[in-house]
Amino acid sequence: MMVKVRPDSDGKQVSDIWSSQVFQELQDQSGEKFFPGPEDELRLVFSLSVDSFNPFHNKTAKQTASSTGIWMVLLNLPREARYLPENMYLAGVIPGPSKPSNDQINHYLKLVVDDFKSFWHPGVHFTRTFKYRSGRLAKAMLIPIVCDLLGARQVIGYAAAPSAHYFCTVCDLDIDDIEIIDRTQWPAKSESDIRLFAQRYRDAANEKEQDFIFQASGWRWSPLLELEYWKPSLFTVVDSMHSLDLNLLDNHCRKLLKIDLKVSGGEALRPAPQVATKRVTDNDNELHALDTCQDAIFENSTDLLDLLLTFHRRILYSFCLDYDVRDQRLDVVVGTKLFLAKNIVAWRQRSDADSTVHEFLNRYPRLSVVQEGLSPGRKKKKGKERDVSETPSTSVIEDSEVVNASRPSSTLPESLDVALEEGTGGTVTGTWESQLESEEREPDPESQVSNVDVWPKLPSRTTLRNFAKHLISFDSSSSEEAKRFYGRINKSTLLYFCHIIGEDVGALSSKQAIYEYCIQTVGWTHSFHVIVSDKVLSKLNANEEKRNQLTEALSEELKVLQEGAAFLGKDVMEAVWSDMKLTRLPLWITPPPHDWGTPGRGKLSANNWRIICCIHLPITLIRLYGRESGRKKRILDNLMVLVKAIRCATSAVTSPQHIRSYNSLIQQYTSGVKELFPDYHILPSHHGALHIGDMLQRFGPKHAHDSPHYESPDGWESEGS
Repeated sequence: MMVKVRPDSDGKQVSDIWSSQVFQELQDQSGEKFFPGPEDELRLVFSLSVDSFNPFHNKTAKQTASSTGIWMVLLNLPREARYLPENMYLAGVIPGPSKPSNDQINHYLKLVVDDFKSFWHPGVHFTRTFKYRSGRLAKAMLIPIVCDLLGARQVIGYAAAPSAHYFCTVCDLDIDDIEIIDRTQWPAKSESDIRLFAQRYRDAANEKEQDFIFQASGWRWSPLLELEYWKPSLFTVVDSMHSLDLNLLDNHCRKLLKIDLKVSGGEALRPAPQVATKRVTDNDNELHALDTCQDAIFENSTDLLDLLLTFHRRILYSFCLDYDVRDQRLDVVVGTKLFLAKNIVAWRQRSDADSTVHEFLNRYPRLSVVQEGLSPGRKKKKGKERDVSETPSTSVIEDSEVVNASRPSSTLPESLDVALEEGTGGTVTGTWESQLESEEREPDPESQVSNVDVWPKLPSRTTLRNFAKHLISFDSSSSEEAKRFYGRINKSTLLYFCHIIGEDVGALSSKQAIYEYCIQTVGWTHSFHVIVSDKVLSKLNANEEKRNQLTEALSEELKVLQEGAAFLGKDVMEAVWSDMKLTRLPLWITPPPHDWGTPGRGKLSANNWRIICCIHLPITLIRLYGRESGRKKRILDNLMVLVKAIRCATSAVTSPQHIRSYNSLIQQYTSGVKELFPDYHILPSHHGALHIGDMLQRFGPKHAHDSPHYESPDGWESEGS
């Protein structure tokens, strides 16, 4: 049933994984091509998948029990047979009831790896097979890893959270550089560095040392590294189902176009974006850390790399910017902390004749010209003060936390524009939910509200804007949504909006106490911010002075949000549903729900999103806006670029032309999104979609490395349990 010799790719069309780049370049232990191998040897290749499932058949998104299955697929089998349940190998089940931790899963993976170590060298001799009565030697490799975005990171030992600074399994771009979409400026990962730091993690003396290594490099130890041929960044698949269907298409409809069945379709207008600062500015703690970092670079000790890795990425990034320290193959300063630190070490080892090295040595111990311009009048600190070398953390908002750490709290005077200049209305990075969920501090006696004439502490401008945005678009009929949203707000935001609506919270200091007071006073039984929304909007309409103040604080976002925020409004969605009823799909296409987009429908599958965005939305939107020339037509054109990219990514065959077309289309789509929706920030899953072209080149067409094949056993595995 298995083909003995796999064909070489002719450089044109590739129809299966065996003609892909990675499989054509596989080598055995002697350095010869792994395929076809000697006549008397059997050469096998397996793919690995690790995925969790609910053994109690609960299909809800928030499942309470989880078991983890480890599956393998023999890729030597023909494509029509390899993914049949009877041909898939269940290597093990981790019982649960919760998912294994990052270190716990290694014990299970090691059992699989130990078998493959024997299959790699010296091989396993079968005493007798159907065709070889005298026996045959078999050798096998484990390539590739096909999991969802989180599962893949856990299996290979990478940073688990996609929002961590080390967020990409393919390139060495940092989360702070995620807005860079020029592929030529993405630094490649170093397989030797991965093995070095993973081994250091494994051999660390204690957990503290392990944590430092992980924060410095983003890598933990994985038993897969015991396979000498294993290359994590090369053999880990970026799954198209999760990155394209369940993330990119979902986000495009829900976050960019927006679905709102209460209003007519608008133009999906967006406010001007806020520019986040990635470098050191005038924060005293960061400036002191930059001083200390410069000391280490000037001294140039043998352990300079390890010393640099103790600093926050922002510190290294600022130094690299000021002295143009970068990889010579790149035009801009980008990369993870490890990548920047390695560049600094290499730069420092150059001859002093190098212009920027010479400039640094002459200026030391002063900071750079650029930095002194950002912090005028600041002198280099003397003595040993608190070192703000990075405390291990991989949160996407840790940069903003460092920036805001030393900012004094501010109370709001009568004029909001003055407050925004004096308070915390500066640049804020990270997500608004992160800002709202910030940890509550001890109450400040001076800032407690005693009457409505004293303004509470002013939240950041971004927090105010996003809170107002969700107040206006909030569905008051959903108590669950109300509870979730209440859990996201912090006390300062609550106090501020209490003052706006004229509620005197007295001397209450805790968020819970303020919340309970509002329930008792207003006589409301679900969630406080629904009544806040009503009162804020009524005051905007009834009080011109208050309206002017709020408009100043929230810029023009209130108008944008109230007028035309949703492209997929009630009239557009009704047109889509009507066209769906008149559309006859081929029998092999499963139709999506006829009422998708309604609150009662819930989550959609990957297949649903692909059919909606590639068939139903184009049919209706072309009919509605195909002859227009304004913003709605541009939004339609951008969607069609995405549809064409999806078609390239999901083709049954690939070719160099396919891959070039996909890369061009997905970059064109991303550029269009950033232009049409200036407040949009590239998500890690969107960045992963920009790497799908790499996956097509490495492993061939989508069907050869598609995660749905591996997730389908969930059902029959739970039946068997």
